[in-house]
Amino acid sequence: MKARILFITLLLGTATSGLTQDWALINPAYRYNYTTDGTDTIRSQIRVVQVDTLGPDSFRYDLNQIAQRCLSCPDSCNLHVGIPQFLGWEGQVANGTWYFFNANDGTIMIKPEAAVGEPWIFRPSDNTEATILEVSAQEVLGNIDSVRLLTTAMGDTVAWSKDHGLLHWHIHYGERYMLCGIQGLGIGRSIPGLYDFFRFQPGDMVLFRRQSVSMYPYSSSSWERFHIQERVEQPGNLKFIGYSNYRYFNGHSGVVSYSTMQQRTWTLDSATTDFVQPIYSSPNEVVRIGGSLWQPEFMIAHHGIDSVGSYVIHSGTDENRGLFFWPDHVDGECQSTPPQYPSTGTYYLDSQLGIRYFNQATSPYDASHFWTIGAVISGDTIGTVFNDDFFLGGIQEIAQGSFYIHPNPCSDVLFIHTERPLDGHWKIMGIGGNILGNGQFTFDIEQAVDVSSLSDGIYLFDASTSLGRISRRFTILR
Repeated sequence: MKARILFITLLLGTATSGLTQDWALINPAYRYNYTTDGTDTIRSQIRVVQVDTLGPDSFRYDLNQIAQRCLSCPDSCNLHVGIPQFLGWEGQVANGTWYFFNANDGTIMIKPEAAVGEPWIFRPSDNTEATILEVSAQEVLGNIDSVRLLTTAMGDTVAWSKDHGLLHWHIHYGERYMLCGIQGLGIGRSIPGLYDFFRFQPGDMVLFRRQSVSMYPYSSSSWERFHIQERVEQPGNLKFIGYSNYRYFNGHSGVVSYSTMQQRTWTLDSATTDFVQPIYSSPNEVVRIGGSLWQPEFMIAHHGIDSVGSYVIHSGTDENRGLFFWPDHVDGECQSTPPQYPSTGTYYLDSQLGIRYFNQATSPYDASHFWTIGAVISGDTIGTVFNDDFFLGGIQEIAQGSFYIHPNPCSDVLFIHTERPLDGHWKIMGIGGNILGNGQFTFDIEQAVDVSSLSDGIYLFDASTSLGRISRRFTILR
């Protein structure tokens, strides 16, 4: 009998503690990721950037803001910054009520613990009333949670849960936002972190390409095959230690040199590495990626999933062109400064190879480029990793220009690589001049051509491009 009474007391205690737990729509410690199409592709992220105490149990939450490209705005406005997320610029909580200050609706009020059927003013601007339609147990991101659903006569619907916060947001005239993941809790779809984007481990190999371009005779380029022996993870910092058994360098004088580095360290630091900054961004957020004190470079961070399921963050504005702002223009509502030159601060990150491409221009005439061309990760080759023959012999062809083919000899696939994207078309001809294949360049720095149908022999790859006509001999040998 005593044991039974104790059991009932424990149940009552647990139930009471659950009833007194607040239903928080937003937890300032987390970042909430939302989709608009029902998939796990992140379209928006809500997070608290500042908390102000207004009084006992009363707080103001400043929410993150986004930017939008504006191609048809008056007064040469190219970009709107400081735009609110779908919840508005800020939220306040007082006396058990949440207030969101929305750009289009003014104030929206939610009583997260109201009883089923209890009405209140949801939108004071038009006296729209809201009621809790139901409270139910549902599966939320793999967990069972108590969920409240709000509806209005105008067709607005909002849902939230005790443990996961805001789940669904739909103002009748706008898009539907559905929770797809929570950063910090590590559930659902999350934006990969520094360690996830750069997933190389000891034993892996990475091929780098660098180029420095200048209007003066100081341009240079290099290739490097980096072998990783150690991976060191620290908060906001990732370090790879290893060696480079092959490094090719073409200096401004045109002299080609080869070298090895028995000790090589590659450090990715969120405080000092420009292209790491976008990893910590949210979709459509303005991010500073480099530049000088007087000429900083800012980008809109575009997020998405590519065709192979890799998470991608890229600059993506105006056909991958960067945007340049003066320091005192960043916080204004409308930016009227257009891109200063085509390649300012372009970047492309993906969770397969980390930094695929990064460009930083220090002036209209000087720029540095960085590519990760390929890697061998856990024995699998991604992209292109050149063999020893390329470095010892075939690389001589690079000194002749910015266009080359590899491997040579090849068997089934011929790769065409350029130092910058090309347009134009190409054809493959036999020794007698007969055309055996043709195609268009895909405006990328690397293109694969299937030559598996050709027999062993010597062929000519002939290209008509924006650089002029270029021809290269190659051999098929199986």
